[in-house]
Amino acid sequence: MNSLRNFRYPIFIGAGVIAAGAMIYFVHSGVNSQHTQGAIGQREVYRDGQVAAADVQANPGSAPVATQALMQSKEFKALEKNAAFQELMANSSFQLLARNAQFLSLLRFNGFQELAKNGLAMSQMAQWMSQNAAHLENALNAGNLNASLAAANAQGLATNQMFQSMIRLDSFQSLIRSESNVQALSHMMSMQSFAGLASNMNFHNLVMQSQFENALLQGSAANLSAQMSIRE
Repeated sequence: MNSLRNFRYPIFIGAGVIAAGAMIYFVHSGVNSQHTQGAIGQREVYRDGQVAAADVQANPGSAPVATQALMQSKEFKALEKNAAFQELMANSSFQLLARNAQFLSLLRFNGFQELAKNGLAMSQMAQWMSQNAAHLENALNAGNLNASLAAANAQGLATNQMFQSMIRLDSFQSLIRSESNVQALSHMMSMQSFAGLASNMNFHNLVMQSQFENALLQGSAANLSAQMSIRE
């Protein structure tokens, strides 16, 4: 009996050691780490910093989405084949001015649109602005205006109410502070295509659209011109 008791304790100790070893084995080898991690632990991060051109579904020569949407408007579609509209959109002077919010405000002014319909008035304005491009603000001062108009053979503008209203606009006053803007504006006013568009209702409606204004302010005039030539 004493001998049995002497063997009992070593047997219990040995069994305990075996059980502990088995538990350690199953913990480290029998359990997949993916089953013990949460959603964050399973997240895989792609770390390749290079993107192949073939993986990006974009055409470098295509128009931006916003430009394409604008070209689908009924007003733009009505003008797309209009030679005067095409010439204006491709004109470098218009593309320069179209980036200026003050010019777009002037373009919406009814008096300016009425002036554009008057070929003689537009020609006189172009001549007057061209001659005074470097100091147009001084030419607008009281006492200088009539003299500068006379020097440019544009005396008819002195009594033109539309012209008098236009030169008092904040947008016009702001625009002419830049000589390059004055030169571009005078060049655009001498274009017959611009005068022809002045009475076009589709052009008037297009100019009034904020979508068209935003596109021009972002420098999309040249892009629109290029897209029109592609679609012809």
